Amino acid sequence: MWTVAWHAYRRFFDPKALGIIALFGVGIVLLAVDPEGNFIVDPQSVIEQGQMVAVALAVLFVIFLGGTEIPRDLKDRTILIYMSKPLGRRDYVIGKFLGPAMMGLTLLGCGQLLFAGLLAVRGRFVGWPYFEELIASGLAIVMLAAIAALAGARLPEMSAALFTALLAMAGTFSFLIPLFAAPLGPTPGALILWMLYYLLPNWHHLTFGRETAEITGYWLWMTLYALLFSSFYLFFACLTFTRRDIQ
Repeated sequence: MWTVAWHAYRRFFDPKALGIIALFGVGIVLLAVDPEGNFIVDPQSVIEQGQMVAVALAVLFVIFLGGTEIPRDLKDRTILIYMSKPLGRRDYVIGKFLGPAMMGLTLLGCGQLLFAGLLAVRGRFVGWPYFEELIASGLAIVMLAAIAALAGARLPEMSAALFTALLAMAGTFSFLIPLFAAPLGPTPGALILWMLYYLLPNWHHLTFGRETAEITGYWLWMTLYALLFSSFYLFFACLTFTRRDIQ
């Protein structure tokens, strides 16, 4: 399982991938200061933009590399090499989840810490809310990697990436579903909407009410939510792949 995860993680060191990372790194630097070392815009806006750049990079890698890991192995028959070893299909799928998840967390952490360090050099120190956003984004990356594993276990490369991207976007708006489901009462339509609400990712859960919550309990529940959600998708990813013909 960990060997599979490492092989997936190694795509992080592909020259094309490193080139994209370098471009995003330059973008982070350009966002923060001008050539003379002064903030281009309001420092708080710079911090928010820098966070968005780091998150966007991690999300793109998880979607387009994580979502295509299993289909790529099936396409080039690398899967037969894995299956010839004492490795179960379940361990293979979990490895293909762990690799992209670690890749996304590495990109996210390095990008955010690089940006925080750059701001510190300029005399602007980020506070605890900055790292709260980092934790929330990290949990979202883990959930997204689980979605990518399920998509890859069932769909071809481009379809898997598209499916993962669509669910990532749906998670931005899924918190609105109860507003439409509640007025319908106990009807089949409401039941379908509530099922969608619990099956789709909900990034709003990772931010809503954080300012007023007791911090330890809040992050305990949010971590539990991310782990339960990821486990649910991984269960169906393993179930789907164990029934799939790979010959």
